[in-house]
Amino acid sequence: MSVTQTVEVPANHRLTIDVPREIPAGPIVIDFRPIAELPRGMTAQEAMEAIEHCSGLAKRLGINLSSDEFLEMRRQDRELEDRLDR
Repeated sequence: MSVTQTVEVPANHRLTIDVPREIPAGPIVIDFRPIAELPRGMTAQEAMEAIEHCSGLAKRLGINLSSDEFLEMRRQDRELEDRLDR
């Protein structure tokens, strides 16, 4: 199970995290990533909604990749293209 939430990091850089009960007790990975530069006028909330919409479309098409898996595939594709270009 994976949970994604967009939060604002305050000036003091302190966050309090309440973990959903669906997440089992035990070791977990917390991944902090800044939101990439957004198109002009788009809010972080709108960006997250767009990402969730695309994720829903992919699932309806039978594509069951996490964003991390997709990005890893893209990285591997770029490496292969670089090798072929040499």
